[in-house]
Amino acid sequence: MDCLEFVGLSNIVISLSAAGATCIAGWGLKSWKDQKIWEIDHELARRVLMNLYLYSDAIKNVRHPFILTEEMSAPLESKGKMKIEHIPFLRSKMLYENRLKNLHNVRTNIYVDLNEATAIWGPTIAEKFKPLFRLQTHLESHIRMYSSSIDPDIPDDKREKYHELLDGRPDILSYFPEEGNTFTSQFISAMENLEEDLRSRLGRRV
Repeated sequence: MDCLEFVGLSNIVISLSAAGATCIAGWGLKSWKDQKIWEIDHELARRVLMNLYLYSDAIKNVRHPFILTEEMSAPLESKGKMKIEHIPFLRSKMLYENRLKNLHNVRTNIYVDLNEATAIWGPTIAEKFKPLFRLQTHLESHIRMYSSSIDPDIPDDKREKYHELLDGRPDILSYFPEEGNTFTSQFISAMENLEEDLRSRLGRRV
């Protein structure tokens, strides 16, 4: 092999080595990007799923039919002198206000994560939360009517109308998964739909 042939062969080897190094570098970069995408998806799905469980617990807490000891011991607030007949109403009013406050805090956290999830995954995930949020709206409407039905400052005839409206509605203020409890069955169905979506994203690979 003369000098020119050797130089030509060396150039070919160098070119192939460079091309191989470029391919390896490109593959490594793609793998790194895929890993980062998976990590972002995994962490976001984990956060949304955890907040979903906290939201479910907060809904159950609002619907809980029993008053906890710490809720009973909380001081009542009233404008002016408190009448005896106002105590049950004020206790119930404060109870639901505090429970709903906790629910609203959890929902705020969900909104923060949903904004990020929508930007990354698209609007599908936010759409799947809408059935849960609609049920929350029904729950809060039911609580407002219930509070009005026991408010001693509201005339008897109006309170009776609220009672009639409540009698014609499903039992919302009870989270027990009894057969025929429409609110519970709808909430569980919407939860399962979201869980399936989020759990699939926990193990997602690009």
